[in-house]
Amino acid sequence: MTVESSAPDSKEPARFRLLPLLFRRHFSPLKTYMRRDLHLVVVLNPKVATTTFRHVLLEALEQTKTEPQLSRAWPFTRSRRQLLAPPLDYLDLFLHPERYRFFGFVRNPYFRLVSAWRDKCRLDADGAPVARSMKRELPTIRQFASQNELDGAASGSEIPFSTFVDYVESREEGTRNHHWDTQASVRATDLIRYDRLYRLEGDF
Repeated sequence: MTVESSAPDSKEPARFRLLPLLFRRHFSPLKTYMRRDLHLVVVLNPKVATTTFRHVLLEALEQTKTEPQLSRAWPFTRSRRQLLAPPLDYLDLFLHPERYRFFGFVRNPYFRLVSAWRDKCRLDADGAPVARSMKRELPTIRQFASQNELDGAASGSEIPFSTFVDYVESREEGTRNHHWDTQASVRATDLIRYDRLYRLEGDF
């Protein structure tokens, strides 16, 4: 699982470059931090300290008394309104990506995969996944284990790392759970020209 990918085709008109991103499985405004006034976009990368980044950013915005980018008319919590941009700002981003600087965080892909397994495959005392996001995916992993005669097929049993790796590799890149899909796919490096990618091991 590599974090590297080829850069977008520089010959393609900038205003059309990001439009395919709208149809990508991993794109979501919830996974980006965008500031139109600063011409800044940070594309978040699951299992690369995204929760820490959000907490630090939110604390800084609140300490500086920065008003949320969305008004109270939006049915979101104040913290979410702080981190989300207005729809017209996203439209400006997609039409004029050349105006913006793009940043992101990456992590050693093997450590990231281990972190995803430890966090998402952890079970409670009743053998149910601790992570709510795994309630749908865990049965699929167990079915895969059963079909391939791997450990972890039995209900309530632990999912071994080896079974988890085999399951991840059996899925097509770009269609996997965003916690363990390739970082190149999650960050759409074929569409986005990043100004800088900070490595968790040293830069964060």
